[in-house]
Amino acid sequence: MSAWDYEFIEGWDKYGPNRVLANTLAPFAGEWNSWASAITTWQLVNSLLGPGQALQYFSGAQFPGPSKTLPGNYARMKGTLYFNTGLTGTLAFQGQDGISPQFSVTVESTGKLGARTGAASGTLLGTSTASLTANTTHVLAWDVTVHNTAGIVKLWLDGSPVLTLTNVNTRGGTSNNYINAITLACAVPTTFDHLGTWYYLASGGTDAPPLTNPVVETQFPNGDSAVQFTPTQGILGQDYSNTATTNAPGANELFLRPFTPVVNCTLNSVTILPAATSATAKFKAVVYADSTGAPGSLLSSGNEVVGCSALVLLTGTLVTPQALTAGTKYWIGFITDTSVALGQIDASTNDGQKKANTYASGAPNPAGGSFTTGQGSWVLFGLCTSMAANWPQVSNDFGHSAFSASGYAFNSDSTVGHEDLFTFPALSTGSQDIYTVAVKTFCALSTAGSRTMTAQTKSSSTDTSGPAFVVAASYGWGTGHFDVDPNTAAAWTAPGLNAASSGYKIAS
Repeated sequence: MSAWDYEFIEGWDKYGPNRVLANTLAPFAGEWNSWASAITTWQLVNSLLGPGQALQYFSGAQFPGPSKTLPGNYARMKGTLYFNTGLTGTLAFQGQDGISPQFSVTVESTGKLGARTGAASGTLLGTSTASLTANTTHVLAWDVTVHNTAGIVKLWLDGSPVLTLTNVNTRGGTSNNYINAITLACAVPTTFDHLGTWYYLASGGTDAPPLTNPVVETQFPNGDSAVQFTPTQGILGQDYSNTATTNAPGANELFLRPFTPVVNCTLNSVTILPAATSATAKFKAVVYADSTGAPGSLLSSGNEVVGCSALVLLTGTLVTPQALTAGTKYWIGFITDTSVALGQIDASTNDGQKKANTYASGAPNPAGGSFTTGQGSWVLFGLCTSMAANWPQVSNDFGHSAFSASGYAFNSDSTVGHEDLFTFPALSTGSQDIYTVAVKTFCALSTAGSRTMTAQTKSSSTDTSGPAFVVAASYGWGTGHFDVDPNTAAAWTAPGLNAASSGYKIAS
C-alpha cells in the first residue's frame, strides 16, 4: 500500500440534481468554505467522465472561485483533477495558506501547464513539455512540496509526466512552508470534476499520484441496514430549480403534479415557489388520488393562504394530514383565484396538469376530466412525517430547499452512540482500484449545546468511525475517509465495498 491519506474528495455529485449553484448555496457552502466570486456564474452539469455531475464556470472572470479549507497544514500535497477548458487564462488549481496563495498550477496562453509562485500572476517557475487541447477533458495530477527555496513541483497530464521542478519557491504567500486550503478558479468557461487531494502518512509511498485517472463515483442510500435515529421529516416532490423559466397556471385553476412516495408516510403540507408578488392572490393546497394515470378523488385540502412574494416559498397546510402508501402515485398542488407565475424545476419535464376551477367553489371532487396536460414542471413538494424508513431522508435530493435555510428532509436523535447505517447500490464497475471511500454527512444541530458526530463504515462485523467533527447550528458536511477495508485492513475490493454499509453516529 502507498503511504498516503486522503484529505478531500469532491465529485460535485452530492448537491442534488443539476442546477445553478445560486440555488444550492447552503449545501455547497457547507462543503466549500468561501466563495470570493459571484456564485451565480457557476453551475452543476453532467460529469466529465462516468455518472454524476461536474462544476462548471460559464460567465465572467473568477479569481478566485470556490475555496476549501483542509483539516491540517501540509508541507507536501498531492492530488488529481479533471478539467475541460477553453485554455486562455485558466487557473486549474491553487494551494493556499489561509487566503494567501502559496503556489498555482495554471494553463498558460501557450496552452501549456504552468507552475507559478503565489497566485496566477506570480513568478512563472516553468511550463510543461506537452500542450493541452482546448475544450477537451484532461486529467491533471500534481505532487507539490511547499518551500521558499527547496520547493518541488511535479505535474502529470493524462497520466504522463510533463513537468518536474526542484529547488523553486512554492511558498509565495506567507512565511509558512505548508498549505491548508485549495482554490479553483478560471477566466474562461471551464468544467472541473473528480477532485482528490491527499498527503503522505509515512515514508515508503510512491512518488506519483495514482495515474489511473481516478474518478469519484457517488452513491446514495437505497435502504436501511441498522438505524436508530428517528425518521423525522421527508419531502414528496421536487424542491429545487435549475432554470429561470416560469409558468403561470392562470386564475381560477386547479394545478397538480404527480409524485410517488418510496415509503409510507403522512403528507402535512404542500409548497410552491411563486415567481411574482401578489398581495391578494389566494391559494389552497390539495392532494388527489390517482385514477389510471390521471387525478382522481380528492383526499385532502388545505387552509387558505393569501398573498405571495417572488422567490419566497408558499406553503399550504392540509386541514387533515393525508396518509400515503409507498409505491402509490398521488397528485399534489393547489387551487388559486389569481394568475401568478411559478418557478419550475427545469424547462423540459412538463408533467404538470391544470383545469379550470372556480376558486370560491373549492377543490372539485373528483377532479374530473378536461385537464390540460404538458404544463410546466413547477417547483412543488410536500412535507411528510411518520416516514417508514430513514434512508429516503439522506438520498440524492436531500430536501434542503434552494430557497430556504432550513432542512426539509432529516432524521434526528440526541442519544450518544446512536447511529444509522445504510445500504448502497453496487459500484458501476467492479474492475478498478479503490483508493478510498469517502462517507459524507449533511447535518445540523437543532438545539443549544454542542455535539460531535462521526462518519461510519461497517464491513462484515467491523463498524469503524472516521474522525469526530463538530455539528454546527447551520447545515454543513462531515466526512470520514476509509482508505482500507476495516474488516480486512487491506485494500478495498468492489465486492467488499458493495457489501458494506455506511452512515453516521453521535460521538458526543
